[in-house]
Amino acid sequence: MIPTKLKSWDLLLLILYIWSKDGVINEPISWRTRLLKMIVAFEEELFEDFKKDNDILSKDDLPEFFAWSFWPMSTNVLEDLEFFKKIRFIEWKNINSLDSEEPEEIATIFDDLRLDDSNDTEYTEEEYSLSETGKKYVSDKIFPLLSDNQKSILIKLKNQFNSASLDVILRYIYTNSKYAKYIQKDKSKIYDKYK
Repeated sequence: MIPTKLKSWDLLLLILYIWSKDGVINEPISWRTRLLKMIVAFEEELFEDFKKDNDILSKDDLPEFFAWSFWPMSTNVLEDLEFFKKIRFIEWKNINSLDSEEPEEIATIFDDLRLDDSNDTEYTEEEYSLSETGKKYVSDKIFPLLSDNQKSILIKLKNQFNSASLDVILRYIYTNSKYAKYIQKDKSKIYDKYK
């Protein structure tokens, strides 16, 4: 049965599935930070244009973001990501963690929310893509719901964020007034670096 409405987890799957400017379906996305920022950017900058074609996604069904120690964060997205990894819709591989404060943040969130069943709080960064099962689900059940304009919005989003460095993405988020509610000087540990 094909759904008639999308939920936040469908948006996550679509962003992973959508093709790159080179036409590569399911181009991997490196770093949770990048993935989270793609989704918050969709909400803050692209959602209004996305919903013009049809009402398959409502504002209430988008993941909730909040100000955190480093940047806009969503436990909804992290929970969905972990769920899809467990049911093998999303594949991942560890990648080398460059000079970033993200490992500390994610480890803290997982500890605080007990999203990780293990006692190991060491954090390694990952690269994400859909498994064959995940790709089939998206192509058969979710992708047909999108208009050409909606597909093009997601393609542009993925291409811009996948081609930018994390530093450029964070600088953009910190200096764009649309994200001010997520960037609080008293909460952010990197505020002075990017403001």
